[in-house]
Amino acid sequence: MNALSNTISRFRRFDHGGSISGTVAVNFTSAALSALTSVVFARILGISHYGLYVYVISATGFMGSIAKLGLPTLITRQVAAWSTSGDWPHFNGIIRFGILATLASSTLFGLILLACNSFLGRISASPGFFVALALGIGIMVLQCIDSTVAGALQGMHYIARSLIPQAIALPSCLLVFIIAAHILHTQPTAIMLLATQLGLGIMMEAYQLFSLRRRLPAPSIGAGYTTTARAWLRSSLPFWGNGILFIINIQADTLMIGYFKGGSSAAVYAVGTKGAQLVVLTLGAVVTAIQPRLAGLHNAGNHEE
Repeated sequence: MNALSNTISRFRRFDHGGSISGTVAVNFTSAALSALTSVVFARILGISHYGLYVYVISATGFMGSIAKLGLPTLITRQVAAWSTSGDWPHFNGIIRFGILATLASSTLFGLILLACNSFLGRISASPGFFVALALGIGIMVLQCIDSTVAGALQGMHYIARSLIPQAIALPSCLLVFIIAAHILHTQPTAIMLLATQLGLGIMMEAYQLFSLRRRLPAPSIGAGYTTTARAWLRSSLPFWGNGILFIINIQADTLMIGYFKGGSSAAVYAVGTKGAQLVVLTLGAVVTAIQPRLAGLHNAGNHEE
């Protein structure tokens, strides 16, 4: 127990500096879990239910990337800059605006996706597709809010810890759930898995919001809010475009296969491509960890460092 306590203590100190190594560890663990869950889910759910699950997560993930409006990356940059300069009203304002804007936007885009469910190709004829899509939209809304909260935490240099709830804790709990259901001879379905993910997502997001509140710098508390929504949305446009292009790159293939060929083909394809994600993990971890450092140093005029 002492060894575990010491390890956790070291991780906390380690992560507060925005450690690249800590982020790499979280990303590699997340990738390993992603590869493992894809195989286990496909084996236990069966190809048709797993195909439905994969397609719903891909479709809502694609819509969620649009609904974020590029705000999480902007928030990371600005929170790091304003915490360095001590501009606490703007610091508070952009966090609150980001959470409310992504909540409203993801809800709106989710309703649009739900209304257009019959135009999603062959997979829309799958039994239970509408219910699965509705659950997926709930998951999407939570993930959009989580991205904003995680962006604020990363701006305060809590990098690895901001990623753990969605990247490690959530898939680990889903893995335990589906294995337990299999052991108890209860045949899980895509809808059951999505409902469980939604429930776990609510708990994870409550923890993230609590974590954000706990880690707000003392001078920011009671400093009020300054909101310049139009300027922030203009500034977030390049990040929004990059985010859409990125999600097209990683999700378009699964969506097109599901649209034309149905859930079974999407499931086989998803399992086969999970391993390829390991290739870009290190670069992604470096970028995630270094963003708030660069923003803070630039705002402080410390160009040499």
